[in-house]
Amino acid sequence: MNFIALKILTGDRAKYLGLIFAIAFCTFLLENQTSIFASILKAHRQSDSRRDRCGRMVMDGKTEYFEQTKALKDTDLTRVGA
Repeated sequence: MNFIALKILTGDRAKYLGLIFAIAFCTFLLENQTSIFASILKAHRQSDSRRDRCGRMVMDGKTEYFEQTKALKDTDLTRVGA
């Protein structure tokens, strides 16, 4: 049974090479997007402007969305960390 499946798969060389290329390209895209997502998470964890010394999230009171990045003064962070 496996021999028949392999024969059908490799019978048409153009389709076989196209299939191999498509699988390789999709794997590349998947790994590329995963690495981009991981680097975004890593950069987000390292953003010191939103965290105080204890690791709590600190934001401006007028922030409407989490994605808005407004730099806080160091005095604001020290006031919260006390």
